[in-house]
Amino acid sequence: MTGGTIRDSRSSDPPQMPLFSRPAFDRVRILEAADKARRRGRKRRAVRLYREVLAVEPRNPELHARLAPLLAATGQAFDAWRSYRAAIRHCVATKQLEAATNLARSATRTLPRLVEPWEQLARLEADRGNPETAVQELGRGRRAMRGRRRRPQAIFLLRMALRIQPASTGSTLALARLLARTDQTAEALRLLED
Repeated sequence: MTGGTIRDSRSSDPPQMPLFSRPAFDRVRILEAADKARRRGRKRRAVRLYREVLAVEPRNPELHARLAPLLAATGQAFDAWRSYRAAIRHCVATKQLEAATNLARSATRTLPRLVEPWEQLARLEADRGNPETAVQELGRGRRAMRGRRRRPQAIFLLRMALRIQPASTGSTLALARLLARTDQTAEALRLLED
């Protein structure tokens, strides 16, 4: 050590990475991988990748619209409807009623046994000035609610149809029939008398 600086022998080594470091978030790469998985039919992988991006961007309506049908296809109906609803709300807030209606229609196709998509679609159609279409969609929803356990949902949809279009004979008869089957004959008779 004569007049010079002391040199650290470790200074030429590359910097050490932490043992359990997280890779940097690469949105574009993850979305490309998710889209590729979706095209190849690898639904669960696509769902996982879309959710990874949604963890960072929870209010992204485009991602919710992509994710919702995949969730429905993998049996995650509750989460699928939440994603559909988020995308629909964004479209309504930005006055894109056509896009919102198309999303709601897609929700009724992928989640036919849930009442909420049918209700949402009917409201959107009624708001757009199409009460006849709204009633037709509610009739389709009622037919999707087959079986004894789903009768309350079918009754709900038919009552909504009658609120939208009170003079609908088809909805009145279908509702009276279902009410009679659920031991609500007094209300069924009152409907038929009116």
